[in-house]
This record gives sequence, structure tokens and C-alpha cells, in this order.
Amino acid sequence: MTFHRVLEGGVVYSEVGDRVRGVFFVFFSVCYFYVHHNKVKESDCAFENCTGLKEINLSDILISIDESTFEGCSSLSSITLPYNVSEIGDSAFQNCTRLKEINLSDMLISIGEEAFKNCSSLEYLKIPRNVANLGDSAFEDCTGLKELTLPISL
Repeated sequence: MTFHRVLEGGVVYSEVGDRVRGVFFVFFSVCYFYVHHNKVKESDCAFENCTGLKEINLSDILISIDESTFEGCSSLSSITLPYNVSEIGDSAFQNCTRLKEINLSDMLISIGEEAFKNCSSLEYLKIPRNVANLGDSAFEDCTGLKELTLPISL
């Protein structure tokens, strides 16, 4: 496993091939992060409570956002999921209180329990038509939600 921290511009770059739990939770001041193209899955709790994480660029071959991956990333304001993401795990974005925008993949089929719980700044969300599983309390306490579009299948 190799980590590179580039101090100028606050950019952190990672090449991670293996699953690692909670590896970045200590980087509270990280502002930007790039997940290298060879990473297939995020790791459980990988960025949990990285309160300084504002922006993330995810690999195009990413297939899932695992449990609690971004939980508590209170500065994260927007994210676009790569096309191949088919699953968002339990509590994946819970307590991302500044998350205003998330673009979900058309390949998405499952959203876990409490996946977006307490994302109080989230305003608009369109659930893709292929989603067959929507976990309990997935959008609990999303008090800023103005519009939620669900597929007919749900």
C-alpha cells in the first residue's frame, strides 16, 4: 500500500489495491482526494469522519461504496458516482451534513440502510430506475430535501 501526501494545494493521492478498514479516518484536514484507477471498491469506513474532505474524484471502475465509507464527512458538498457503482452500503454518506448534490449511477441497484441519514443539506435526489432495494431510513432526517424522485418499481 502506498500513500502520497502532496502538501501544495492540499491534494492527497492514493494507490490502494487491498481492502483496508478506516485507513483515512485520521486525516481530518484532508481537502481533496483522488482514488487511483486500479481501486475496485472503497473500504468500510475508509474516509469516516474526515471532516475536512470537501471533494473526491472516484475511479471509473469503482463498483460499490461500502458501509460507512464517507460517514461523518461533514465538509463533503457534492459527489458524482462512477457509472459502474451498483451498491451504496449502509450509512455510506450518513452525517454528510453539507452534501447538497449527489449524482447516482444508472447502474445502481441497492441503497443501504441509513445511507443518507442526516444529510440535511441534500435538496434534490433522483433514484435511478434500476434500484430494487432501498434500505430502511435511507433518507431519515434529510430535512433540506425538496424533491425526491423514485422509480415506479419502488
